[in-house]
Amino acid sequence: MINLLKNNYKLVFLVISVFDIILFSIFTSQYQLSPVPKRNVFQINESFVEIYSHYRKDEIVNRLAHSMDNTRKIGQIFMLSIPGTTLDAKTIELLQKYNIGGIALLGKNIQNETQLKALTQEIYDNSDINPFIAVDQEGRSVNRIYWDTTAGKPHTIENSRIRSSLLISLGINMNLAPIADIPLIQKSFIKNRAIGNNATEVTSSALIILAGHEENNVLTSTKHFPGHGRTTTDSHKILPIIGISKEELTQNELVPFKKIVESGAPAIMTGHLLFPQIDSEPASLSKTFQTNILRNEMGFSGLIISDDMNMGGITNDSNRFDKALKAGTNMIIYVQSNDRQIEIINSLIQRLQKDSELSTMTEDSIKRILLAKCKYKILEECN
Repeated sequence: MINLLKNNYKLVFLVISVFDIILFSIFTSQYQLSPVPKRNVFQINESFVEIYSHYRKDEIVNRLAHSMDNTRKIGQIFMLSIPGTTLDAKTIELLQKYNIGGIALLGKNIQNETQLKALTQEIYDNSDINPFIAVDQEGRSVNRIYWDTTAGKPHTIENSRIRSSLLISLGINMNLAPIADIPLIQKSFIKNRAIGNNATEVTSSALIILAGHEENNVLTSTKHFPGHGRTTTDSHKILPIIGISKEELTQNELVPFKKIVESGAPAIMTGHLLFPQIDSEPASLSKTFQTNILRNEMGFSGLIISDDMNMGGITNDSNRFDKALKAGTNMIIYVQSNDRQIEIINSLIQRLQKDSELSTMTEDSIKRILLAKCKYKILEECN
């Protein structure tokens, strides 16, 4: 065969050349190559660029996901609190050993601009995979960054740009906002945090907040799905019970969330809210709400993030972490001591080896988390 090829190399060369011409013809007809004025290159159709970009992101995500052992996989699905304004030795060990996926900064972690920049940089420096660094900068009564000049002002696109620009300058890449809850009763628990008085106002303000943050590459996590506006009960203390049907929920509370999902929102936070006519589990632990309604019916493809799993409305359920992950939650917020955080993470690592459903859901969560980090240029590999 080798001698035959040597003796007929001209024929082989001709066949290869013809094959190349055919491939080039197919490629140019599919992707519509056209010359770019003033440049001696071809401009590739935008769809091809998007296909290549998605392929590259998927390749990076798959490589990183496959490189993780169970310890680092479970660590990646947690967004944890930290104890102080700098990182102590135990927190550094936690970040490095468990590959923690996110850090939620609270008021106690923030003193001033200089300190906060140093803290976020310290978090990045001690993380193998850059984490989400998140705050509640809602714009109404809850704001961790006290020097934010847009706090309390109207929800305009310019104010959203200013706020998200401030966050990114401080090393913060996620805002746990906007509030999409509609205050449906006069004494609604969420009223002083709400960004509108009805579905139209809430939806409009939320979409403006999302758009301004997108311009500065800051993730938003819209909350509290499916809606905290019809109760006077504070879920930080006890579990609210809301006795409405799915039809009534769809016609009211879900209206802003549906529009926000349609806009391409990157993340939705679930609330610790019980709707007994719809499911026996709170929304934050419910497959009905997270997988059936949010994913399948509403078409949401981004991250599902839990509200803090240390809130009084949910802490009586010792299986809440497993339930949340199996329901469809991708990232769990847990505001607790380092010791308790490590205890919960280690217990999940042990169960992951024996529970196939938990393992499958965790794999899905890892890829969604890494894709979001890639899209928002948090992963250095995607920059």
